[in-house]
Amino acid sequence: IAHARRDEPAVVISARAMAGNGASRRVMEKCGLVFAGDFTWPSRTVGGRTYPESACVLYRTPEAGAADGR
Repeated sequence: IAHARRDEPAVVISARAMAGNGASRRVMEKCGLVFAGDFTWPSRTVGGRTYPESACVLYRTPEAGAADGR
């Protein structure tokens, strides 16, 4: 994140994970990202395999207008 900000200070960095993936959420928080909201990833077919609709979370850099106002 610091590397990206060095060249582009206003860049918005975001990450997404499955809502139940606590390990990924902790990594995003350790990187300085903050929770920005829940969303549903629609069902999709990739390479002939169908994936069901999934509950997900979005994290962003604080300046990106996170849900908690930071």
